[in-house]
Amino acid sequence: MANYNDLIKAGLLNAGDRRTAGLQGLIALGQSIGTRSAPRLSPTPPPLDLAGPMAVYQNSMNTALQRGALAKKMRDDEGMRAMMAPQPVNEATARRRATGVVNPIMAQPAMDDPGAFGSDYDGWRQGYMDRALPLAREQTTVPTALQGVPASLRPFLGAVGQVNPTAAIKMAGNLMAKQFTKPSYKIEKIGENQYGRVNSNTGVVTPIEGVTPSTGFGGTGIDNQTYNAILSIGPKIRAGTASQEEVDKYTLAYGRIGRERIETRQDSGTGASYQVRVPAQDLRAFPLPPGVAASDSGSPSAPEGDNGRRVGGGLPPKPSDGQAKSLSFFKRFELHNPILDRLEKSFGADVFLSQAQVMAEAIPGIGEYLQQVTMTPAQKEYATAAMDWIRAKLRKDSGAVIGPQEAKDEYKTHFPVPGNDVNQIAQKRRLREVVTQGMKDEALPASIYTNAVRNAQGVTPQNKEPEKLPTLDELSKKFGLVEEED
Repeated sequence: MANYNDLIKAGLLNAGDRRTAGLQGLIALGQSIGTRSAPRLSPTPPPLDLAGPMAVYQNSMNTALQRGALAKKMRDDEGMRAMMAPQPVNEATARRRATGVVNPIMAQPAMDDPGAFGSDYDGWRQGYMDRALPLAREQTTVPTALQGVPASLRPFLGAVGQVNPTAAIKMAGNLMAKQFTKPSYKIEKIGENQYGRVNSNTGVVTPIEGVTPSTGFGGTGIDNQTYNAILSIGPKIRAGTASQEEVDKYTLAYGRIGRERIETRQDSGTGASYQVRVPAQDLRAFPLPPGVAASDSGSPSAPEGDNGRRVGGGLPPKPSDGQAKSLSFFKRFELHNPILDRLEKSFGADVFLSQAQVMAEAIPGIGEYLQQVTMTPAQKEYATAAMDWIRAKLRKDSGAVIGPQEAKDEYKTHFPVPGNDVNQIAQKRRLREVVTQGMKDEALPASIYTNAVRNAQGVTPQNKEPEKLPTLDELSKKFGLVEEED
């Protein structure tokens, strides 16, 4: 057992507990002595048992210690509840704080001139005090444990503190600790061949110098080079930053796949050559080459004769698995971005989670339920769209199972959280637009291929007559179902 005086100082025992335990031990010892001196048949008295009185003493001390611990816990809880409850106005402290604010104002160099206030110096000073005192009085009523917590959260934490003061103190500590949390960063694509470092706590983006290779078609064939030239030089043509060599290269590539053309091919089975018409690719998403008008995209005449054939679509190279997945994730972005924009325009900041709703989620056991029942239909719709947007992004980035904390961190980076100002909300909206554009760029080869396949479906090759099916009468005669006429 710890030192008796230390237990008294800790409030677990009082000065009379040991005396009470000692008296109980002496009573037990007296009973043992009385038993020893009772009439007996044997001339030898039984041995004196000291273990019994010592056990009584020890049990009494343990009981007192448990009782003291329970009483101390109740006192501590009451003290914590008092720390979470609003305090009465302390007029003396309020006046002292207000004076500390007003005195420096009145002591400024311009105030030393008696003419600055005319003859009513005391009136001016009292006017400043009248404005400072209400704020100072309000500050003295702030609960002791909530001094460093935002004012909007104090009522909520105060209510929690009256039910579970330990949990409320922990939540308040976590809030104040976040102010000193070392920021963590993620790397995000923020533009064409441009990446930035994103602060996960604040959402602030810092561009990183340098570029990375853009997404394109693999391979060295003429078709792949043509598509890659369109993808890589097209943005420069639109921005007017392409060099003359890049303009020439883009013009040749655009002319090759942007116009219907005739190609001569060879049948691998018979070795016979034939001509095919390759339809033009849909390049409306890309700028026209400089000096080329939209009406210049003419088509050569169709080939004639038995060797003339028409191919369906002129399919581009098949995209990689990663590009195909990017298209799927981009489709989810396309689905949710209009929903998010519509809700933000219709409801403004009311569609975002409040600090009280975020804190409610942290309550063990019932946090998620409390958050859900306090959310409006618009907030639920916004949260659903935002979380699926996040899942699409994270599955593209890692492909692994998405943990709850990882999803929360991603939400803080791309969507408004309590405490964000108007500039941060706008910055996060732009960041989502950049991520969406990046996903669209990565999915472009798969999009081009998918559109080409769809355009090619249902095209019937020329010079091939459709198979003629027999009539019902011909089938009946063939299988003897009717008698033939003589």
